[in-house]
Amino acid sequence: MTEVERQPDRDFQDSRPTPLKIYSQHLENDAFVLPAVLCSTPSFFPKNISFTWYKDGKETTTGIKTVITLNINGLYEASSRLQETQTIRDGTVYTCLVTHSTLQVPASATHIVTYPIKDTATTHYLLISAAAFGGLLSLVLGIINMKRYISTKTEGVQVNDYPDPETKTNPLDKAVTYAALDMTGSRKPEMANNQDNSTEYAQIRMEKRRTSVAYMQRKAK
Repeated sequence: MTEVERQPDRDFQDSRPTPLKIYSQHLENDAFVLPAVLCSTPSFFPKNISFTWYKDGKETTTGIKTVITLNINGLYEASSRLQETQTIRDGTVYTCLVTHSTLQVPASATHIVTYPIKDTATTHYLLISAAAFGGLLSLVLGIINMKRYISTKTEGVQVNDYPDPETKTNPLDKAVTYAALDMTGSRKPEMANNQDNSTEYAQIRMEKRRTSVAYMQRKAK
């Protein structure tokens, strides 16, 4: 027994299945879930309708499931689902093409797959972590460069305030020795002058004594 198609009200006869709605379904913030693309129509009449799918401009016939339902107004609504069997790259283009007796040319709708960006909190956390790591790295490099700079500046500098480990002598001792030698040298002229003065004084006394003896001898004569 053939099913007789219920006729809708006159106002709804020859209703077109446009505009089409097309969108993808996948878990939020997860780019590795196998997506499904859906194409749906508004109410239309008569029932016969067909869906054709294109992926990046090439027709695809696998993973397609179409459902047609009758609403309370005696009109039909249809949806077609294309279920992928492998992960889809970002930017893949899907086109849904609908053919119906009320349409002079098929209706079409296009969807471009774009995976959602990670949640804002995670993005902020990653940015803060990257900034902190960059700051820490700059600090470490600064400390290393400062140590190298100080090492270069102090290279070759000798400290003379401490005894020489090889000679076991202190520069201060050398200074004292030099001062002692200098003082000894300065006393030599003084001692020589004193000796000269003593000799001269003795000669004067001898001369006086001779003069006195000679005088006494003359007087005795």
